[in-house]
Amino acid sequence: MVPLAVLATVLAASGLTAQSAAAVPAARPAAAAADPVTSVWTENSSVNVFQNDLPKTGASKAISLVLAKNEYESAQVVIRKNQQFTIQQVAFGDLTSGANTLAAANLKYQFVEFEHLDHNTTTDWPPPWPLDNPVRPAPGDFPDALSNNTTLTVPANTTQPIWIRAFAPTSTPAGVYTGTATVVTDAGNTSVPVTVDVKNVAIPNSNDSSFTLSMWMSAFGSLGDDTGDPNAQDTIQQYYGYARYSTDWWALMNNIAVSMTQYRQNDLPIPLVTSLMDGGSTLDAAGTYHFNWTRFDQIVQFFIDRHMVKQLEGFWWYYGIYSDGSAKTEIIARNSAGNPVRTYAPSDGAGVSNWDSQFLPALRDHINAKQWDGMFWMHIADEITDAQVSRYTAAVQTVRTIWPAVRISDANNIESSEEAVAAKESFLIPSLITADANRGFYSSVGKPFWLYTANIPTGSYLNRFIDQPVYAEREMMWYGYQLGATGYLHWAYNNWQFTMAQQSEKGDGWIVKPDPDHHTVKATIREESLRDGIEDWELLKIIGQTKPALAKAFTTALVTTATLYSQDSGFVTRMHNALVVAAAAGGFPPSAPTWRPPAPSPPPARRAVSIQPTRSTPIRPPAGNPRPVGPSGGRSI
Repeated sequence: MVPLAVLATVLAASGLTAQSAAAVPAARPAAAAADPVTSVWTENSSVNVFQNDLPKTGASKAISLVLAKNEYESAQVVIRKNQQFTIQQVAFGDLTSGANTLAAANLKYQFVEFEHLDHNTTTDWPPPWPLDNPVRPAPGDFPDALSNNTTLTVPANTTQPIWIRAFAPTSTPAGVYTGTATVVTDAGNTSVPVTVDVKNVAIPNSNDSSFTLSMWMSAFGSLGDDTGDPNAQDTIQQYYGYARYSTDWWALMNNIAVSMTQYRQNDLPIPLVTSLMDGGSTLDAAGTYHFNWTRFDQIVQFFIDRHMVKQLEGFWWYYGIYSDGSAKTEIIARNSAGNPVRTYAPSDGAGVSNWDSQFLPALRDHINAKQWDGMFWMHIADEITDAQVSRYTAAVQTVRTIWPAVRISDANNIESSEEAVAAKESFLIPSLITADANRGFYSSVGKPFWLYTANIPTGSYLNRFIDQPVYAEREMMWYGYQLGATGYLHWAYNNWQFTMAQQSEKGDGWIVKPDPDHHTVKATIREESLRDGIEDWELLKIIGQTKPALAKAFTTALVTTATLYSQDSGFVTRMHNALVVAAAAGGFPPSAPTWRPPAPSPPPARRAVSIQPTRSTPIRPPAGNPRPVGPSGGRSI
């Protein structure tokens, strides 16, 4: 049987739809005239639900999920009344399957919040490159963050989506679990049937995964050049008011570590120089460094102990290229009073040479002594241009002369420079654009590679913008598996210093929001989609171990290229469900009538081809970009 036919058999055998036919409670008696008119329906997790949405004819009124063990999966209960009302809670009972129970504690709810966008995503440098397929035109309020509040008052004639998330612990026996979710309001209650079909397959914990998720974060201080104001990009200090290493700060770090683990973010980016400064490192008058690794060790071990860390990303620029073309390196120097200061010095100067000769051996010896060498990797620069290839190659050689075994990699969005430095890198991090356009190179290069997106690509490309369909990140991970990618990098986890009005590419600056009232962060539906995609990648990997052609057939049925993919949210859900069925069956589907999925829907015809990259043209803002510019070029981190 050919792979696509095998896939079709699996899909047919699963008997799954986006909204499985669960029993709907009998209609309640007609309400008194004064009672509010209530509409309650359900949507899958791939639908952006807006405040003026109304139920479609035949809309589902039940939740039906299919889960692997150790997987999260979500749906939405959507409620609307013609009077203001308050949702007091969503109450869950235990779900049962025969004698087995899926405890109510494995079901959670969060209210979807709305982010105002003054315009749709477009690049902020000429010529503009707008998003081709926004989920709706801006200005307007778009669904994004997930509230940590347990109650919510909803205005009259306003649609409120409630995110319902189920988790199946690894110990859960396979079976179809049923129960209810009751939306309790001050204007009456509504019960929604819930079905969770747990299959006999488990995905690994994120710290044991073969997939790496890296999102640069400013939780431990800035990752870039903010030396004009040391706290300018310490977003924790800005938004929570917590001093680094205070009791409140550590409590917040615990909650962030829990969130990162739950969302499979298993790469810890830690600013090396900042942590050394925080530990009390000094430079004496004779030019000798005295490094103190106490704070570095404390942070790393804290996150390791919370089962978050698979990769440890040592964040330091061997050199950074500034908008004026100069190259600078982050070092510890002495000020006029003889005190240590974090600064950026000319990369070819004597100060940097002295720093390199002491810092790199000390870093090597410390990482090896802690036995973290297997997880540690580091940067040299960022987004290497053709003009920087020689400098980059020489810098790698300098580092490897001191530390031959260290892993080195950097994000890149120019194919010619990526190919020129590929031999020097331990693994590659090409832009989604270049990976999409040069599949042959990445399939034959003989090194692991990740995908990378930032404020580009826009157009019809998959990315993580608020005004894109929420399934975009999920489908990008399916495409990543198809290409052979084993990781994903984005430059911004919590760069909240960029307000939404300052973000031309909406949502580029962060994927979680600050929540000082609850001493944690707010997840977003985009982060949910990203996790769903990584969990699907794990299931594809399980199938691919015995049936690689079938795994690839799954991905091509959903995503053809980075700009050609299904736009049917129900199909996305059905593909996930069938994926779980196939993984549980070891890639061997049961006998069933052949079913062929429809061809993926093409994106809108308009493409911003005028600024797609050639092999020598970078996609990055030019010098003079109005956004803050640090050594990362187009991004201030």
